[in-house]
Amino acid sequence: MRKQRRSNMQEKINKFTKKDLKVEDIVTLACGLKGIVLPNCICLLKTKTQLNLDYYTNDLKSKLFLEALEIVKVERTMKLDVIYEKGILDDVEKRYLKNFLNPFRKKVKYIQKIKSPNPLDTYLFIQLADKEKIDLPNFNINEMYLGMELDKQYTLEELGI
Repeated sequence: MRKQRRSNMQEKINKFTKKDLKVEDIVTLACGLKGIVLPNCICLLKTKTQLNLDYYTNDLKSKLFLEALEIVKVERTMKLDVIYEKGILDDVEKRYLKNFLNPFRKKVKYIQKIKSPNPLDTYLFIQLADKEKIDLPNFNINEMYLGMELDKQYTLEELGI
């Protein structure tokens, strides 16, 4: 019974839509910026920039094809309850890292997203417990691992893998 209730809750979270947004909800974008929902727009808190809600699909993705503007978390201001949160990694990223790390998963201390010398690229750095280090190949900063903050050290548990 408990497993069924948990899966129903997860299903509800995964189906959160633009219609579920309420004025004064706090949203977090994939790029890390936070904003407050106003009638017909989102006002970004640090920049005071407004994003029209018409620029979003029903599943909270940007119609401008900018993944960095995708809404990944919604909080209600009444209790500051998290009512929707997309994971740090998407399913493809989780599956890739889980498969890659499987042989030495117990040795992983943390994974970090690092900016490469090319300003448009980043890469993943993996620190192992025995002081070994692994650098994965570079990728475009706007294409992969958008939920990860630069230079933050993530445990496997935080990443959901």
